[in-house]
This record gives sequence, C-alpha cells and structure tokens, in this order.
Amino acid sequence: MIPAHIEHTFRALDRIERREPQQPMPGSPALVEGSSPTAGIGTADAGSSPIRFWTVRFERRGRSYYDRVEAPDACTASRVALIRNVGATCSQTVREIDRTDYDRFTRRSP
Repeated sequence: MIPAHIEHTFRALDRIERREPQQPMPGSPALVEGSSPTAGIGTADAGSSPIRFWTVRFERRGRSYYDRVEAPDACTASRVALIRNVGATCSQTVREIDRTDYDRFTRRSP
C-alpha cells in the first residue's frame, strides 16, 4: 500500500514540475508579459509579493502539529512547512494570521 502511494505522489509531482511556464495555473489570471499587478503604486518594493503569515497543520508519524510560516501565498506556506519540518508527510494551510500572532507564536526564549 505505501509503495503504491509513494509512486502515485511522485507521479503527481512530476506532472507539476513538467508544466510549461506559459500555461497559467488554474484559477490564476493571465498577465500580459512585462506587466506587474503592483506596478505604479509608487513604493520601493513594487512588484514583490507582500509578506503574509500563515498557520499550517502538518502530520508526522501519525500525529498532527501546527507551524507558523511566513510566505506570499497559502500554497507556498504549505511547501515551506513540509521543507522546514523533517519527516512531515503532508501539510495543509489552516488560516492566515496577522504579524502580532506570528511574532507571539514564533518568539524563542534565549
């Protein structure tokens, strides 16, 4: 059962990686080449993705854990949680949080 599941997962990842860059992702608006959704707003960081904070649930060894992640969108937050937490098998973005919650949960004592 597990080898079949792993093979299925890797096939899905291969399909995602082989996607042509010209193809828009499903549900995302197509942009005209050279345009930026934030162009012309007059800030120094125009064109860069805004920093957003997320709560992500991930599973490791059959137990669920939560992590707070800094990422531009929910999909990237999920991937960051998988990479950051070694041994995690799956992740799901739960909700977006604000900066104060992120700082409170990620504060480390010296």
